Amino acid sequence: FQGSQCASILSAAELKHQVLAPFSGRIIEKNSALENNLTLIEQDPYNSGWIYAIIPSDLNFESKYLLSCDSGKG
Repeated sequence: FQGSQCASILSAAELKHQVLAPFSGRIIEKNSALENNLTLIEQDPYNSGWIYAIIPSDLNFESKYLLSCDSGKG
């Protein structure tokens, strides 16, 4: 469900970071490359660092609740 925890990441310092679901839906694929190289998330989040692929259940309704990562500065 949108806003609920869909994954967690354990850092080298053993801190647990929750990843919240951007949309409700069904996860259809996970990025198995992250199991061997978690730094892909940080290095290349929009290409090889993706976490999972999802089929959203209500894209039009839930998309209005997303916030842009763009700070507007720059």
